[in-house]
Amino acid sequence: MKRQQFSPSTERSYLAYIVWGIAIIAIIVVVYFLYMYIQIMQDKTATFTESKEIAINQTQLTRADDVLRYHGSSRYDIVTGIAENEEKAFVFIPIKDKKTKPIFVSSLDVISEEQMLNAWKQDCTSCRLETIQPAYEKQGPLWEITYTDEDNRYVIKTYQMKDGNLYDTLYFNQ
Repeated sequence: MKRQQFSPSTERSYLAYIVWGIAIIAIIVVVYFLYMYIQIMQDKTATFTESKEIAINQTQLTRADDVLRYHGSSRYDIVTGIAENEEKAFVFIPIKDKKTKPIFVSSLDVISEEQMLNAWKQDCTSCRLETIQPAYEKQGPLWEITYTDEDNRYVIKTYQMKDGNLYDTLYFNQ
């Protein structure tokens, strides 16, 4: 019986099997994480279209420009747009409690985003602003300002929309 001879160029290398196995596993992992990311983003924005319709149909909002999500003690979709009086307005729509009516807030009744930012800049001159957006808690509408302070901490401050008073502060070390 004759044994088949292998030359180094035709011998199957275990290293090649290992490399191919790792490559296939890496592709599967990337596809899985991409799928998960897409699913999470769809879940995040799934209620936005319905919230725009609720805001227009059940409040004085005539045009919905943008929808944001706020995660506080309860989740809210916040629809910004133009009201019947041609002024900017906010509609706060609770996500879980569909029986609760949307909360309409006219920009005429609250401190504007620009006024809130100017007041914040006076208090924190060396801070770097990340975002400002509307928020909502049981006490009412809020402005949520996120920034990095002079101590390189990530800070989230919420102010009451009606009078600009500080509502809550969270500090995170980076």
